[in-house]
Amino acid sequence: MISLERVSFSYGKQKILTDVSLSVPERSIFGFAGPNGAGKTTTIKLILGLITPDTGTIRLSGLDLAHHRKEVLSRIGSLVETPSLYPHLTAEENLEISRRIYGTEKSSIDRVLTSTGILSAKKKKVKEFSLGMKQRLGIALALLHSPSILILDEPINGLDPEGIQEFREFLKNLVKADGVTILLSSHILSELEQIITHAGIISAGKIRFQGTLDELKLKQNGKLLIQVSDPEKAVSILTENGYIPEKPENNWLSLPVTGQQDAADVNALLVAGSVSVYQLKPEQPNLESVFFDLIQREVTE
Repeated sequence: MISLERVSFSYGKQKILTDVSLSVPERSIFGFAGPNGAGKTTTIKLILGLITPDTGTIRLSGLDLAHHRKEVLSRIGSLVETPSLYPHLTAEENLEISRRIYGTEKSSIDRVLTSTGILSAKKKKVKEFSLGMKQRLGIALALLHSPSILILDEPINGLDPEGIQEFREFLKNLVKADGVTILLSSHILSELEQIITHAGIISAGKIRFQGTLDELKLKQNGKLLIQVSDPEKAVSILTENGYIPEKPENNWLSLPVTGQQDAADVNALLVAGSVSVYQLKPEQPNLESVFFDLIQREVTE
């Protein structure tokens, strides 16, 4: 649904993006992550046609943005950074302005207010809204014309824990019920992990990874925590057999493993060496640990 091919962009002499190629599958929730200044927001602005790439091609729904700008952008809903709202108007009045521009039915206002959970604030002036409510209204504006692609840059800013949970379910339902494709940028990696199906990681203006969430986690091995009777002897046995255990703490060892078979092999080695194994605990990498490990490797290579 979203495709970037060898896209580069500079502000003056400062290179922001270098040969960025990105592919967002249809009906996916694509998490776009990277350190501050990595190029996330610039990439999103390019996709939305707010700025023009120096080189490369951007396609949405198979159409070249440069040649089908109006048709392409009519299919996109977006919220970049903070929503543009009129504080002296009510939520309904803010939506009515956009509704007339899009030419959608009057009923679309209540539809998006209901789906974002702020229908009860329909007649309330935006200047009285909390940050979280403004964010919800911004998303309502993005959904007003029933887009097939939704692009959200840091959309959970200002949401409380309950609001974040509701938002996750809301986005999943958009994909399931309406077939919407979502590109979601956030620095809160623990939240991305709970909702995304695919991921892209950008650093210093270059794409470091893109693929499914499971493929991303395979970029870093898991760990196996082992409680044993004799840590020093266990370390000696494992080292002799090619494993690299970390320094033991309170009878616990930790070593990187690549799969379930490693756990079985390690257990067999220790038992054969007369070391009692009390517990084996696999520890799978989360998105945050994989992200920082990947970025660090890219910096040092």
